[in-house]
Amino acid sequence: MAEPYRKEFDELIALAEKHLQYPEVHLPHHKKLFRIWRYPSFEPYVSWMVFVPLERYAKFDLPMVVEVKWNRLFDSMRFHDPMKGVAHGFSISPTVDFRQAELLRNQVEWRTANLEKIKVPLMINESIGVDGESFGFETFGFAAIRLTWWSIRPDDWRPVFEWAKEMREFLSEALERKSLKTNAIQQTLGADSP
Repeated sequence: MAEPYRKEFDELIALAEKHLQYPEVHLPHHKKLFRIWRYPSFEPYVSWMVFVPLERYAKFDLPMVVEVKWNRLFDSMRFHDPMKGVAHGFSISPTVDFRQAELLRNQVEWRTANLEKIKVPLMINESIGVDGESFGFETFGFAAIRLTWWSIRPDDWRPVFEWAKEMREFLSEALERKSLKTNAIQQTLGADSP
């Protein structure tokens, strides 16, 4: 990386991480339940934040998922390859996409209940990873937890990995269904235009 842009690239990374960890969404009737993420070395970083309605709105509002996807490789190339930087600019604004969708309450409750049954040993692991994928899960509130792991995982944590994989798939499918529904509506509206 060209040294003159090191500071700008570091600022871009900090902004992208902020979006991934604390998506700026307006859901006044909801609170954060958990966040789950997958950060592969050579693909976009993706984070999903699940929100549930506050107690007084639980009868009317559904749980929500907000997906944040950061195109880290594209942003990195803008600062590492001078021609890409010239073509796309050296802005410190990360290339981030947001999507959100409603979730079925009983599906979220069932998956959360399954998570609460999992027991894993706590450990301190100071190893580092170079290529591969980084994963994580965190809850919010007074008794919050945060678990992170790399592609090579401890066998004792297998139930957590399997739960997280299934949850990521569930959330991605809900977002995809919403995208398909939105596209169908847009196509219908477009067909009605003269």
